[in-house]
Amino acid sequence: MKSVTILALVAAAAAALASGQITVKNSSYSTVAYIDDDGTVKNSSYSTLGYIDAETGTVKNSSYSTLGYVDGDTVKNSSYSTIGYYGDGTFKNASYSTLGYMEGGVIKNSSYSTELYYDGDLRPGRIEAFMVAYYFFFYRNFLD
Repeated sequence: MKSVTILALVAAAAAALASGQITVKNSSYSTVAYIDDDGTVKNSSYSTLGYIDAETGTVKNSSYSTLGYVDGDTVKNSSYSTIGYYGDGTFKNASYSTLGYMEGGVIKNSSYSTELYYDGDLRPGRIEAFMVAYYFFFYRNFLD
């Protein structure tokens, strides 16, 4: 009986993690986006903006056209041109100028003013990967 109960608890915990979500809020604490554990990016009205594949680093728009890639610490557009970098909590553009910082659920600009808050209940490592892709492709939109 105990093993069935423990197994059920483990299954429930795994299901909760698999259905997790990141909530992204602006500096006024208004929700601006959600990122599901499968990488689906939605605006505050739950309309799909795009998709992030955490395993491959590929970022796509809502029509499944590739916007770019997060390849290690380098961020590239769909033509494989470098558009930015992320490492040690710092966002940089292609010229290595600092754009902002990410730490402890907060993204700040280069002047240290808060731009975004985020929190979620995803598997370890996924929040950072998703937020780097969100920052470059959906928030700052380096493709324009």
